[in-house]
Amino acid sequence: ASPQPSAASEPAAPKLPQDAPEAGASSGTPASPTPSAPSWEELIRRGKYAQAYEEAARHGVALLADSRPSGALLSLAEACRFSGHGSEATQVLERLRARFPGSDDAATAAFQLGRLGGSAKWFRQYLQERPNGSLAREASGRLLEALDHSGDKAAARQAAEAYLARYPGGPHAAFARQLLGK
Repeated sequence: ASPQPSAASEPAAPKLPQDAPEAGASSGTPASPTPSAPSWEELIRRGKYAQAYEEAARHGVALLADSRPSGALLSLAEACRFSGHGSEATQVLERLRARFPGSDDAATAAFQLGRLGGSAKWFRQYLQERPNGSLAREASGRLLEALDHSGDKAAARQAAEAYLARYPGGPHAAFARQLLGK
């Protein structure tokens, strides 16, 4: 027979009741927030936008918009938008632009504001700030759509000509040709 370790030499592992869920498992009832609960930023990374928004709201979306770095604010605006809180997404993006003027994230916020409101103003703003930016082709195409939707046919035709000159094979090229009657 092998010797048994004495009770004093090794602490006993805590025993969980047989029906206790494992750590992190869902019991079907809402758990109270704990220090180990995922942050709103982690929830966004996981694609859990509604939960991320709820967690951010507990901290105060406006407070976060006034204190977090610009990249985090782009993510926060995304969580607001994807969880059905468009007006808060707009507020976060406008605050980002005010706090970080001239930055790449501020230009991206202009593009996102255009997407939220379908406003030609914001797509023009993005193109003014980043004419060769990573979203320039998309902003140019969305500008066409926004101008056409607004009824400004002359501006839409002018934007269509500019789009085709720069992106003749782009995703909005057929729409641009349609606006020009080609």
